Amino acid sequence: MLVVFRDLGLEKYIAKDVKAPESVDASKPTVEEIEAKKKWSDGDRKACTRIELSIKNAKMIHISGAITAAQMWDQLCMVKESKGRLGVLATRHALYRATAEEGFDMVEHVSKLWKLQEELHIMSNLVSDEDFVMILITSLPESWDNYTSPYLGSSGNKPELKSHELIAILLEEDRRQKGRTGESSSYTLQARGTGKGNFRGASKGNSSETECYNCHKKGHMAKDCWAKGGGREGQGPNRAGRAHQAREDNLNNVSYMARNTSHQISQYDWLLDSATTSHICTIRDAFIDYTPLKDSTIKGLGDPVTAHGRGTVIVNFAINGKMIRHQLRDVLHVPDAPNCLLSIPRIDEAQGHVEMKGGECIIKDKRGIIIGKGNLSGRLYILEAQTQFPNQEKANYASSNKFTWDQWHRLYGHITISSLEQLDQDKMVDGMAVDHASLPSRSCEACIKAKHAHAPFPKEAEHRSETAGEHVMSDVWGKADTKSSEGYFYYISFTDDAKRFSDVKFMVDKKDAVPRIKDHAMMIERKFGKFPKWMRFDNGTELVNVETKAWAGQRGIELEVTAPYSQSQNGVAERFNRTHMELAQAMLFAKDLPNFLWDQAVAHANYLRNRAPTRALKGLTPYEAWHGHKPDVSHLREFGCDM
Repeated sequence: MLVVFRDLGLEKYIAKDVKAPESVDASKPTVEEIEAKKKWSDGDRKACTRIELSIKNAKMIHISGAITAAQMWDQLCMVKESKGRLGVLATRHALYRATAEEGFDMVEHVSKLWKLQEELHIMSNLVSDEDFVMILITSLPESWDNYTSPYLGSSGNKPELKSHELIAILLEEDRRQKGRTGESSSYTLQARGTGKGNFRGASKGNSSETECYNCHKKGHMAKDCWAKGGGREGQGPNRAGRAHQAREDNLNNVSYMARNTSHQISQYDWLLDSATTSHICTIRDAFIDYTPLKDSTIKGLGDPVTAHGRGTVIVNFAINGKMIRHQLRDVLHVPDAPNCLLSIPRIDEAQGHVEMKGGECIIKDKRGIIIGKGNLSGRLYILEAQTQFPNQEKANYASSNKFTWDQWHRLYGHITISSLEQLDQDKMVDGMAVDHASLPSRSCEACIKAKHAHAPFPKEAEHRSETAGEHVMSDVWGKADTKSSEGYFYYISFTDDAKRFSDVKFMVDKKDAVPRIKDHAMMIERKFGKFPKWMRFDNGTELVNVETKAWAGQRGIELEVTAPYSQSQNGVAERFNRTHMELAQAMLFAKDLPNFLWDQAVAHANYLRNRAPTRALKGLTPYEAWHGHKPDVSHLREFGCDM
C-alpha cells in the first residue's frame, strides 16, 4: 500500500505527527491559508479513499472512528504490524532460516525474502545489504552450489555484488535453466551431424575466452562441460549410443525437429534451433529455387519424415519496425516437420552468433549488428520472422490485428491468463486473435492493487440446477464510498445457477432492490415463458419483506434466504460480486481513472465475465450457455482507452 501512496504523491498524508495547515489568525484566515487548507483537505480525502478501497469490508472496523488518513493508517498499523522484540525475533527467524526446495520458483522465493526484510525495516530492525546477499545465497538448494561457490570463493570476506545485482544474475540463470530443462509440454530432440563438426550450443556474448574450471578448456563453463565431473557429463555429441539421435542417411546434414505439444505454434513459424545442422522449411511455395531429392529420409522422434528437396528461401526479420532480408541457402524442404527451423550451427559457420538472455534471443552477424530477434515460449525460441513468397505478399508473421497475451488481459478486464488460454485453446469465443509468440507478464500492477486476501467460499455447490432460468442467486453490494457518475451507491447482481450468466442493476438506495428483482424475474419470464422456481437472497429486509413474499407467492416463486452472518450459503453470488469489484478496481487502477466511474467499470466487468470461462461450465462461456451461440470478442477495447 505504501508503494501506491508514493506513486500518487499521498505519502505525506499518512506520515507520523502530520498536521493540516493552520491559520495564524483563526478568525481572519488569508486567501493563501484558505487555499492551502482546501488543497490539504482534498489530498487527505483522496488518501482516505485509497485506504478504504484497499481493505475488504470485514476489515473496515479497524478504521472506524478515524477521520483523517493519518488516523486510519495509525489504526491499521496498530492491528497489522508486529511490535516488540518477539515480533522482530519471529521475523528474523523466518528470514535467516528460509530455504528453497529443488524445483522452486526463483521469483517467488526472492519476493518472500524481500517481504521479510521489508517487515524488519518497518520495525526499525535493519538488515544490511551484505547480510541479505549471504542470506539469499545460503537459502538456495544444493543444486545451485556449483553456480554460487565460485562467487563466494572469489569475493573474499566481503561480497562485491549488491543484492539487486545478485538477484538479476540469479533470475537470468534461473530463466536459462528453465529454458534448457523446460517446464512446459513442449520438448526437443537432440541430434548430431554426420559430416560437420560438433556444436555445443549458443552462449551469451563472446565465450571463446571463457575457461572451464572442470576440464580447463576454453569456450564453455563447468556447468556446460561434457567431460567427467562437468555439469553435463556424458551428454556430448560424440558418445556412442546417445539417446534421441536423429540421422539422415543420404544428406550431409542432420535435421533437428522441435516437437510442440501445446498447439500454440504452427508449422509456419520459424524457431531457433541449436542442434540442427541445416535450415528446414515446411512450405514448398517459399523456395525461390528448388532441387528435388529422392530417398532422403530423416529419422528422429516418432515416425521418420522425408526431405522432398533443397533450395533457397528468403526470410524477413522484424527489427525495430524495419524488415531485414535474409537469403537462406541449402534449406531442406520437409513438409511433415512440425516447424520451420533456423540452424544455429549454420549461423556460426557464417561467423555470426546468438545471444540468449531474459527470455529473448538476439542474432548478430560477424560485425555485431543485430539481424534477428525472437522470444522464448515454453522451451522454444519463436523468431520474429516472416517467409517471403516469390511474387506474393504472403507472410506468416503475426499480423497487426493480433493482440499479445498482456493486451488481451487488459481487454478482458484483467481476468487471469489461464482463463484467456482456455478461451483460446478451446475456441470458446469468436474473434480472439492472439499473438502466440508473445509472453504474458509475471504480474500486473493493477491486479496486485485490486486483489486482497478474502475468506474462501465453497468452490462449487453440491447440488445445482440444470435448467436455465430455474434457480437465480442474488446479492446486494454497497454502500459505495463514492457516488457514481450516474448517482448510484449500490448494485444488485443476479446469477443463473445452471448457466452462470449474470446481470447487474444499479441502485441509489437499498429500497430500490425489490423493483430490480421484479424486473429480472420478468426478463426470465419473457425469455423462457415462465418465472424462476427459486430465488436466493441474503436474509435482509430490503430483499425479503412482505411485498417481496406476496409478489413471489402469486407467481409460484420460492424465496430462499441464508442464515444470518452466513455469506458462504450464498457463495456463488458473493463470489461474483467480489470478482466484479476486483476487476473493476483493476481497470480503474490501470488507467488511473476517478472512483466515480466504479459503476461503469462494474458493468463492463460483468459484460466480460459472461464471455469468460468458468469452472462450472465445461468448454462453454456463460454467454454461449445462455444464448446458444459463441460470443464475438473482436470488438473489445481496453476500459478507459481513448476513442
